[in-house]
Amino acid sequence: MPLNLSLNNFYWQEWVVIAVPAAVVLLASLIGFRDVLRFSLYRVRAIASVCFAESIRRRVLLVTPVAMLGVVVVSQLQHPADEQDAIRQTMRFCLFAAGLVSVLAVIILACSNLPREIENRVIFTIVTKPTSRLEIILGKILGFTGVSATVLILMGLFTWGYLEVRATQLERGIAATLDDNKADPTARMALEHYRRVGLLTASRTANAARVAVLSEVSAPDDTVRWIATGQDGDMGIPFQFDPESTVFNVEGSPGYAPAGMVLTLNISARPSPTFKPVKEVSPLLGGQAKKPPAVQVQVLDELNSLIVEAKAFGGGTIQLSPDGTPKPVIVVLAPQYAGEIAKRGRVLVSVSGVNPEWQYGVGDDPVHLAVLAADRQSVFVDLKPGREPGSPTRSYMVFRGRDGRGGQQVRGQPDGKGPVAVYSFRHVNLLTSATDPLVPLEFITTVERSGADSETDTVTDTRFEFVNIKTGKTFELHANPETRRQLFLEVPRDVVEGGDFDVRLTVLSDGHWVTANPGELQVVTERQPFVYNLLRSLLVLWLLTVLVIAIAVFCSTFLSWPIAVVLTIVILLGRWGVVQLGDALEPGVGRTIVTSAGVNDPRVALVMSKSVEGLASLLKTTASFLPDVSQFEATGAVERGAVMETETIFGAMIVLGIFGLPLTALAYLIFRKKEVAP
Repeated sequence: MPLNLSLNNFYWQEWVVIAVPAAVVLLASLIGFRDVLRFSLYRVRAIASVCFAESIRRRVLLVTPVAMLGVVVVSQLQHPADEQDAIRQTMRFCLFAAGLVSVLAVIILACSNLPREIENRVIFTIVTKPTSRLEIILGKILGFTGVSATVLILMGLFTWGYLEVRATQLERGIAATLDDNKADPTARMALEHYRRVGLLTASRTANAARVAVLSEVSAPDDTVRWIATGQDGDMGIPFQFDPESTVFNVEGSPGYAPAGMVLTLNISARPSPTFKPVKEVSPLLGGQAKKPPAVQVQVLDELNSLIVEAKAFGGGTIQLSPDGTPKPVIVVLAPQYAGEIAKRGRVLVSVSGVNPEWQYGVGDDPVHLAVLAADRQSVFVDLKPGREPGSPTRSYMVFRGRDGRGGQQVRGQPDGKGPVAVYSFRHVNLLTSATDPLVPLEFITTVERSGADSETDTVTDTRFEFVNIKTGKTFELHANPETRRQLFLEVPRDVVEGGDFDVRLTVLSDGHWVTANPGELQVVTERQPFVYNLLRSLLVLWLLTVLVIAIAVFCSTFLSWPIAVVLTIVILLGRWGVVQLGDALEPGVGRTIVTSAGVNDPRVALVMSKSVEGLASLLKTTASFLPDVSQFEATGAVERGAVMETETIFGAMIVLGIFGLPLTALAYLIFRKKEVAP
């Protein structure tokens, strides 16, 4: 997992982020060269043992039983959706309590230790011994890390034991419900999965390589793919080019607009078998003349923001061949639009059908973009789209569904002839036991209903069709997904053997929409014991406490302990707080504040605007040098039942190294110059 050291649109070069901490550590090593030479691990361990013993005498461990009692009480008051949700909520409470107790304990201990020893003159005895200031700082950090490890071990043992007991009780209830045939039909599939696999799981999953929403699935030998037209979806082709290329900029001046751009469409159409004419819906209204096939074209950027709207292409709609045969249709785009496209470098040309009585098909290369060169000559230069992996002739195309609250959607149709979402899994390494005849999949989606169904608990019926790309074997099952509730599917191993297969999702309930986004359907490739995942989570929490200790000891070398506590929290959460402000710190916030305040004086408005902009820039700059605590994500994967990857631990270690080491070095430099002896 790459470490994100940037903040919104404010980027620092990686060498700066690495060079500054390295320079601080090197400077401390040079200044304290003599202390480094006579460094003794034995004396560090002695100081650490004293700090640890003193913390234990202060009864810091007594807070753990209080946290455990709070977890038990809160977990009994929860209202889970099902048994798995009950375990995950309990897990969240346990890990939150473990992190909170350990972090707060070490903040108070580390911030108050040095100031209290200086105030009580206990430090006089230590510094007069043959002990360097470096050994004192490192000894205290080591001692407090031992305290945090002890707290986390106790909380970890409680978490493991309590979850095992709670899971055993719930699994017995599941077995009794299934044996007595009292399970709700929509929940039976999930309950059977819980009984077979258990509630405490840690699994590794693989996502689909891509998701396409089509009006129907073509035959294997058919090169034409059919767009989910009307409001059901569209098709997009990405184009990438160099804005500084001589195609756009013959004269060498940046931003020089091309003379124009030509769009060529090669799209076929055929009557839609699911469209009902008006005379069939209501004979009293009579028939209507069949509208010719037509499409709309838009150009979007990488963030799906509109660059060129549909009216720039043929006035809004582009008429295709009246009989639907694939004939090239050419549309000329005005120079100002072509120039806007040229500035982006990467765009998505989106094509959607207009008349729902037609289905619209695309072959291998349905869209061409050509630029009239900027030298104003009558020559056109083709812009090449990306190619489908493994195919030198087929353009890379994105087939999308209708946009809804949860992402792209698949509309339901009782006869099964509505839009279909195709999840393409490629090169999946099925690591599950070869002796198990079934391969599990997990599906989580958002269900939306229209009309009267939106006010009722109407079941949403879906059909999953599995197709092995190499062998052609198929398998079909029906399921009833619920909004944001995990649905567990199982498919025979021979259907997905080899790791190359498609899953086709069709919604069979009229007036229902189901989201089909990347990452919502996953195949389980490996299962690990839950305790391994818990240990990884506790390790990440411990790394966070080590960073907190380094910050707290640094603050305590030059501040009284109450102020040191406050500054530690500010340093720890400063970057997170700035990130939460989001767009409020983007350029232009000064003008927004001036407008909201109703300032009319131009001079006052200018001063206020520049001051706000300067403050926003200062906050972003400062936050970029503060630790990113989001890298210490210790609960998300464990709560979801997913295996915590090693990259998460490495990311936490990198942040600890970049910020913990220089803060320790600064703490040593400050403490080295501090007068603590008579």
